[in-house]
Amino acid sequence: MKKIQSILKDKGTTVLFVSHSMSSVRQLCNKAMLLERGNIKFIGDTDTVADMYLNEEVKKEEEHIVTGK
Repeated sequence: MKKIQSILKDKGTTVLFVSHSMSSVRQLCNKAMLLERGNIKFIGDTDTVADMYLNEEVKKEEEHIVTGK
């Protein structure tokens, strides 16, 4: 994590960081993209994208509990 943070401090550096860890995404990124089955669903500020992702995960979990699927 420290290595990535040091790279990001350099001006003009772009890093593509892929993760399901929203705490890491929030810590490292200032912009994020939400993908669904390989398609772009939303691009925006990190907190908005992370919240959308987490809300979708909760919905999936609730559906799994209700339907057993």
